Amino acid sequence: MSRGRIVNKQLHYEILKRKQTERSIQDALEYAQGIVDTVREPLIILDANFKIISASRSFYEIFKVKSGAAENRYIYDLENRQWDIPKLRELLEEILPKNISIDNFEVEHDFNYIGKRIMLLNARRIFRKANHTELILLAIEDLTDRRRIEESLREAMKINTAFISIVSHELRTPLAFIKQGVTVVLDKINGDVNEAQEKCLKIVINNVDRLVGLINEVINFQELDSENKSFTTENTDMNRLVMELKKTMKS
Repeated sequence: MSRGRIVNKQLHYEILKRKQTERSIQDALEYAQGIVDTVREPLIILDANFKIISASRSFYEIFKVKSGAAENRYIYDLENRQWDIPKLRELLEEILPKNISIDNFEVEHDFNYIGKRIMLLNARRIFRKANHTELILLAIEDLTDRRRIEESLREAMKINTAFISIVSHELRTPLAFIKQGVTVVLDKINGDVNEAQEKCLKIVINNVDRLVGLINEVINFQELDSENKSFTTENTDMNRLVMELKKTMKS
């Protein structure tokens, strides 16, 4: 076999081997991208220089970035440098190099095209021994809607607390006057009362006390909900409670 034919055969083998390697790399990249796209939260894979290797579908959808526009670009250059965020730079350039991973790093930024966003960042450094390179996994959770809902709930709780306070005051005041008036009659200050009348008046006082107790319980529950106070438990005589309820229902 001539030397030229041997060289051509060897060259053909090297080309075939290279194509197989490239195909394997492409398959691995497609497989990795498939995994990235299944993640619900936005996920970005960066190289050591903060150039985006891959971004998940959810990143494009949530942050309104044109599909495929992130790959092979520096993260700070995205959307006319809208992602050149000081807190993001702090995470990637100052904090992460000193750690393998960073969790729950909060960043707030006002984007020109999507408005204010509150983001929770989780970052991981991954070392590839095969080629001695480093990757950065950056997961981004958009907390904007959750924080908006939490703020709305806090405002609703304030309104609810104020409402209960006003209503409780408006109820307790007339109940106090009712009890005071009935007590005056029971004390026979303005004249005698017979046994049947006295029994009815005592039922009125008991019901007034019960209503005041219910109002106080509502206020206590409201305070527990707003101030995270602890409960104090005590034993209750259920037989006595049922008998009192039965007596109240009969009256």
